[in-house]
Amino acid sequence: TDDVDNCVNTANPNQEDADNDGIGDACDDDADNDGITDDVDNCVNTANPNQEDADNDGIGDVCEADTDGDGIIDDIDNCIDVAN
Repeated sequence: TDDVDNCVNTANPNQEDADNDGIGDACDDDADNDGITDDVDNCVNTANPNQEDADNDGIGDVCEADTDGDGIIDDIDNCIDVAN
């Protein structure tokens, strides 16, 4: 019924709500609840309200494995802020 449906006008049969904001994933325009709508968010499923993107590749730093874009993943890169 509509009183317990978290997405009244859009089908969301399993009532998924990844960010637990009470709005169903099928009709939530901000999946990570960071205040940036998904259509312009550079990291849709991880909160990144300041949209940091050190290498300007369109992928937010908080969800990118290679922050500086030098081809070396951050886990083994000794300098993640500058391509080296």
